[in-house]
Amino acid sequence: MSTKLPFQSDQSSANDKHAEEIKQHRNPDHPVSPLFINRWSPRSYTNQPVTDEVLYTVLEAARWAPSSSNLQPWQFIIAREAAEHELFQQFILPGNRIWTDHVPVLILVASKKLREDGEPNGAHAFDTGAAWATLALQAHLLGLSTRAVGGFDRSKAREVLDIPDHIELHAIIGLGYRGGIDTLDERFHETIISVVVIENSSTILQTRALIGRLSQSAMRELASKALELDSPDEIRSSIEAKVPEILDL
Repeated sequence: MSTKLPFQSDQSSANDKHAEEIKQHRNPDHPVSPLFINRWSPRSYTNQPVTDEVLYTVLEAARWAPSSSNLQPWQFIIAREAAEHELFQQFILPGNRIWTDHVPVLILVASKKLREDGEPNGAHAFDTGAAWATLALQAHLLGLSTRAVGGFDRSKAREVLDIPDHIELHAIIGLGYRGGIDTLDERFHETIISVVVIENSSTILQTRALIGRLSQSAMRELASKALELDSPDEIRSSIEAKVPEILDL
């Protein structure tokens, strides 16, 4: 019996195409399912709507995530309609709104800090992380992409959405169909170059924010230097030392 969902087949070719792109830049150190390698977090999304059926399937997968005592403390606050997006725009930071304003579905991930008896649930955040991971993987299986956003005003979100204090706010998830370079804000174009170069150079990914605004020629220079080194720490130190010189800081 096939387990393929009726609305999954339309996205299979898109997933295959993206997998080939990712394969050029991601190579696991040990064998793992392609599901984990091919899932990533873009900032470019099309305007294709996410249907109820697809959204409910993604959320249903999250419901089956493991949790302490099966308490399932996670809560998902969804924005799909224009008025709902406008509410979210009030507390998402401007740097993230560059791309979140164009994502068809936004999901505020939260969790209940207390058990039913009023006692603290020490595992609520840990369990909610498992639910978010499950959601992201199910979305990928259906041909969608996700990206988590930590840059939002939690106090403002609590005020705008009237969220009580016993609910903790964790992140906002963008959910939709991946776009291309034509739908990606140009401010992120060089960041894409930096991620590719870093991964090809086996450099730790935390360095990408530091070099996100370098030109392509500067990136090539850094990559050439990085390939001469063996240790990730050496590579990172070399890049961090070289950036001010290239930027003339």
